Amino acid sequence: MGVISNDSWFSNIISAVLGVFVAPVVGLIAVVVLFWNEGNYLYTALSLDAAEKVVQTVDGAAKLPANEGKLVHVSGKMSSDMPLVDEQFGVGGDVARMRRIVEMYQWVEHEHTRTKKKLGGGTRRVTEYEYKMEWVEGVEDSRNFYDATHVNPTSIPFTSDVKQASSVRLGGFVIGDEQLDKLSYKPLALTSQTFTGVPPGVTPKPVPTGSELYVPVEWTSFGRESVQPPKASKEAPQEEEMPVNCGADPAAESAPEVTPEAAPTEPATEAAPQPEAAPVDMPSEEPQDLSPSRLNEPQVGDVRIRFEAIPLDDVTVVAKQEGEALVDFIPELRNARPIMLVDEGVHTTKVMFDNARTQNTMMLWITRVIGGILVFAGTFMVLRPLKVFADFIPMIGSIVGFGIFVVALFVSGGLTVMIIGVAWVYYRPLIGCLILLLGALIFGGLIYLIRASSSKNKPIMATVGPDQPIILN
Repeated sequence: MGVISNDSWFSNIISAVLGVFVAPVVGLIAVVVLFWNEGNYLYTALSLDAAEKVVQTVDGAAKLPANEGKLVHVSGKMSSDMPLVDEQFGVGGDVARMRRIVEMYQWVEHEHTRTKKKLGGGTRRVTEYEYKMEWVEGVEDSRNFYDATHVNPTSIPFTSDVKQASSVRLGGFVIGDEQLDKLSYKPLALTSQTFTGVPPGVTPKPVPTGSELYVPVEWTSFGRESVQPPKASKEAPQEEEMPVNCGADPAAESAPEVTPEAAPTEPATEAAPQPEAAPVDMPSEEPQDLSPSRLNEPQVGDVRIRFEAIPLDDVTVVAKQEGEALVDFIPELRNARPIMLVDEGVHTTKVMFDNARTQNTMMLWITRVIGGILVFAGTFMVLRPLKVFADFIPMIGSIVGFGIFVVALFVSGGLTVMIIGVAWVYYRPLIGCLILLLGALIFGGLIYLIRASSSKNKPIMATVGPDQPIILN
């Protein structure tokens, strides 16, 4: 199932020309991202170096008045006042934070678009819609589907949720949201002991299947509504049926009509009992095991619930001591970056700072790639009208398009390196000059390749007389 649309050559040209005006905006965004990224990397590295020189390790995560306002390195096992429990399902334990992930099996629409060039510069776009049943968190609104025959439930019986212990401590310090946000969740195993609650509207009690709870649609209240027997109406008026003579006995038609007065009286009899509606097999209140075939063949509306938690395990924090709290530490540097290092397990200060430097370098290169992609997109937008003009003949347009792609790739690579170099000239002039030199080499190599290719294909002309040119190659 799909939708076919056609774009004319003129509309494609207008779109390409508009892209030329959008390209400077994309390029400006790329310059800002790349420029900021280099400075952020440099100032973060300097802040880490300065912080590592003044950090103080506190044994036993004790809160010492002498360390007030200083950068401290504490490690140990987290603790909480009481277990954290999900009231709706009765799942919980000694954890710092717990989240409930609810997914429903439902239809999901996937859109795929294919574009084909036509002779004359136009394009033909075919948009196809594919529908698959998948586990999705939340509700996929099937009313917006192109194909209305795929219908999802309009609501979900349970919702995802996050709960956090009221007080989480590390020795004499309070662990807050900022520290917990840097820790990772782990799956919470579900057993008959850890799962004690029965959510309202679910019958029977769901049985844990490994690390999740599986609730078939027929076990929920909204799922059972479809299998409830119809309610009998108070009065069911019956329409009189008119007799139709379809080859009946003529003698029967001439028989005298029996009036109620002439009808023989018979003793009154009790009305025959009406058959009762067949009872619907409703699930019992006792826990039931799901058959393997039912688990392997989910139906639309089935729900599965998983629980993940941040356990009260060992953790290491490098931060500023401020009373019982651990907050960001800002070194006394120009454009210093805040320091807050959190990691699972017990680690030394060297390991903590080395890991932070590795993350800083990783973010540097990820942002560089993002900025380079933006530069490439802006460069391709500027050159795209050439491809659209050549698309009047599809084969020529494809060749020109490939050439534009290669040129945009080299040009954007050189521009990206030069932007990074200019940024480093601002932050660190010596390093910036070296990077600019590298960018110039990239551009020089591109120009050399273009000139060498053109001179190789150009014929060399020579003459042996005034009017006798000879082609040497």
